[in-house]
Amino acid sequence: MIISIRNVTKMYRVYADLRDRLKEYLCHVFRGFMKVKDHEFARAFWALRGISFEVKKGESIGIILGSTQKEIDAKFDEVEAFAEIGSFIDRPVKTYSRGMMVGLDFAVQTVIEPDILIVDEALSAGDFFFAQKCATRMRELRERGTTLLYVPHDMSLVRDLCERAVYLRQG
Repeated sequence: MIISIRNVTKMYRVYADLRDRLKEYLCHVFRGFMKVKDHEFARAFWALRGISFEVKKGESIGIILGSTQKEIDAKFDEVEAFAEIGSFIDRPVKTYSRGMMVGLDFAVQTVIEPDILIVDEALSAGDFFFAQKCATRMRELRERGTTLLYVPHDMSLVRDLCERAVYLRQG
């Protein structure tokens, strides 16, 4: 196996309002003084539970964004604005240039503010200004807690966007 994913789980705490989030925080700060259970302020939303899979050498695998139509519609304008493909947004994707396709794909993947963003050298398909816009978006996501795995051809972007690097020499 080239990639092995085992028992990946992601849970979010959903609060009825901001006051509940503050109450929970204060209970954690003053834990020794108050006896309150975490579940009193938030409910658990399980985005992933026990996800496991393997990818063999040479295999292609897609992971589908399980968004509802309502969620997609709510983000559409933001995706369209970031992708900057104008009236082509209404045309069949098969008519897009490589740069347009990469721009749309990057916009879709980043507008959902993922926990993990994997970006390859595909950003080089766009023009300089779009690449800078994408770098800015990746910085913003990183600052909000998104984990970034970046595989570029531009070493200056590695220095700019990454805290560490893995150097592959002879495989």
